[in-house]
Amino acid sequence: MSVKDPADMSPRRVAALQGMMKEKNIDLALYATSAAFVYLLDIPEFWFQRYSVTMGPDAVLGTPSLTRPDALVLVPSEGEPAVFSIPGRAKELRDLGIEPVVSFADYFDNHLEPCVRGGRAAVGHSCRKALESILRAADQYHGTELEIVDGESMTDALRMIKDEKEIALLSAAAAFTDRAMEAIVPLLKPGVRPFEVEAFIQQFALDGGCSDISFAGNCICVEKGHPTSYDPYIFPKDRPIREGTGIAFDMGFVLGGYCSDYGRSFYLGEPSAEAAESYRALQAAQLYCIDHIVPGRTTVNEVSDLIFEGLEQFGRGRQLRNHEDGTQGHQIGLEVHEVPWLKRKGAEQVFLPGMVFALEPKIFVPGEVYMRVEDIVLVTESGARPLTLFDREKFVL
Repeated sequence: MSVKDPADMSPRRVAALQGMMKEKNIDLALYATSAAFVYLLDIPEFWFQRYSVTMGPDAVLGTPSLTRPDALVLVPSEGEPAVFSIPGRAKELRDLGIEPVVSFADYFDNHLEPCVRGGRAAVGHSCRKALESILRAADQYHGTELEIVDGESMTDALRMIKDEKEIALLSAAAAFTDRAMEAIVPLLKPGVRPFEVEAFIQQFALDGGCSDISFAGNCICVEKGHPTSYDPYIFPKDRPIREGTGIAFDMGFVLGGYCSDYGRSFYLGEPSAEAAESYRALQAAQLYCIDHIVPGRTTVNEVSDLIFEGLEQFGRGRQLRNHEDGTQGHQIGLEVHEVPWLKRKGAEQVFLPGMVFALEPKIFVPGEVYMRVEDIVLVTESGARPLTLFDREKFVL
């Protein structure tokens, strides 16, 4: 494998994976086009189909978009990795400093044959069935017996802690998202329709040079007294927004290969005292939670309780959605949804410096307003701080 920039992170990431492989007695690892592939080769510009909203907290591995690989990286337990690519993607890899072995997908097993001779092989989640088939076909040339195990958990563990380069890219994605929010606010006037606002989100991404969006941006409206106000997600997208409407956003962009995931809420017109106080409590609880994260001690399971405690200072803990069984956020990086999720009944992962997560508490006052606040948060050596900085005081439009 050749790389243009001798200072890139790829050799260190590959070496870290090889260390894990040796501990687990794994002879080789194979990954198709995916976040793991992009991470190991340190080529965030290489476009791949992200899991996006198909990856949920109860389906940790998500649903892969690809079923047949167009590129592969094979990592032996010792030595240099090898990259394989179909002709149509080889130029993209070369442009990024990677020299692949060019092959049609049907012949990947022929090229892998010299590398596979029994033992234990780990495979990533993307194109998993195809990877298993390729490895077994390659192994058949030797008549040996190959054991195939999960490889995604190893790269998940590596990707959980972001390096300086990744933090810089996530910070840039966060800043872009703040700018998007600033550009959207002037549109929020009586008569605008949600689908027009959502179309603006897409155009802002295209004009801003994003390679993709993390997921379809959502302008969520609850109009006080409207028949749809009992559910925050059924307001008609073509209905003009009127005064007396709460407007919440959920949107994300892919910039420099890294994702953002972001939410802010507003009220068009004069909100009730209940709505105004609920919003103030939600923002205060968000900051309370961030301020109380202690690296090496606080676990992801404690996040929901921290938000609840922050809301309870205003007597509003009962308003927190998903407190008992749901999620209050997730890690974020090359994929918008990365593990571990911030759940009370999930993995007991301690926050560590270099983790970056999306924190997204929500409040719903049926018949009146739905509010969500979501920030991208970086864990540092001394605590945690938000990377998204849009004005928290701006609520009434």
